[in-house]
Amino acid sequence: METANSYRTRVRSRLESLVPRCDRFLDLCSLAEGVLPTQVAQELKALRVHSCSHKIDRLLEAIWPEENDSVALFPLENLLIDYDWRFEKTSAELLCERLRPFPNILCLGTPTIFALLSSERTSDLLIDRNPFYAGLISAGEDQIVCNSVNSEEVQLLDRIFDAVVLDPPWYVEDYKDWLTVALSLVKIDGYIFMPMIPKLLREDAESERRLIYRLLNHIGQTSILPFAMRYETPSFEIRCLHSANLPPLHGWRTVDVAAVRVENKDPSKYNWKATTYISSDHWSRYRFGHATVAVRSVADKVDYNSTAPVYFLDSVSRRDTRRQKITAISSKNMATEMGPVSVLNAGLQIMNKQQCYSNDPLVSALRQIEACHA
Repeated sequence: METANSYRTRVRSRLESLVPRCDRFLDLCSLAEGVLPTQVAQELKALRVHSCSHKIDRLLEAIWPEENDSVALFPLENLLIDYDWRFEKTSAELLCERLRPFPNILCLGTPTIFALLSSERTSDLLIDRNPFYAGLISAGEDQIVCNSVNSEEVQLLDRIFDAVVLDPPWYVEDYKDWLTVALSLVKIDGYIFMPMIPKLLREDAESERRLIYRLLNHIGQTSILPFAMRYETPSFEIRCLHSANLPPLHGWRTVDVAAVRVENKDPSKYNWKATTYISSDHWSRYRFGHATVAVRSVADKVDYNSTAPVYFLDSVSRRDTRRQKITAISSKNMATEMGPVSVLNAGLQIMNKQQCYSNDPLVSALRQIEACHA
């Protein structure tokens, strides 16, 4: 495991090499191999003391305003609990050019890819836990499965695809789970396309990336596509960046994509732990215009506080221990540990019918609940 000091040394080395050839803070972040923008800004301030001080000053001064050339495909804010980072439309179009020759494609957690393909054909399938995509994408009911990738519904699918494009959460265990599902649904000599964890995302990222690449090589011949994929900055991360006085920085998350020709479909040969399939998703979701709110399932055993306030969750990491205590969260990362969840659901259902709220719908719902119990 890499130490914090050696990781920071690598981050600084990478940034020092990028500063002379970057004119925008966004460009620097997109080439920083996953280093969070907040850390990029901190490291630039430290580096300014030692080298390229004038150029670093210009980069820091030019953070605002940011020109946004990103085109959002969906009029819908994102939820952290859905790991809903979407590909930018221009990047998705590049990957679609590679995918179109395949007669039928399975899209695992890649709604942007599916939306572009489904405008031209009806042979593909999307699996995504966000139920609102079904109403936003012009496709038949049998083309979209609104459930988690590791759901029993997905396990029972009786189809084989020529190619699978998947975008799992950036954790090794999720890559294994999603690859297991992909292998069960792709044909021999078919292809799997998958983004790779950026090398500097966190201290262990490079070793995790090497592990994933070895897993892919067990499946078949693996190569990296000659172009990078960029992500829209989701609404919850925009809020986190804003709290650090940074702009949305659409496209700062940039990854390379592995392409694997499937020669071996048996994950047991790789000593993978078997995927644990679940009966259903653990969250109920509500939509208020572009905004969304998720409430944890009543069946989840989570301690709650009947008087817990709403607060801003200033992190997008699954490793943040607060994530386990949250009973509801909005698409701008406002969260609460209030319960019981039946009360939260009732308040949101009333608001959903009225579509009357101010600013963040979760904040409005909690105010309404508080007023009813005052």
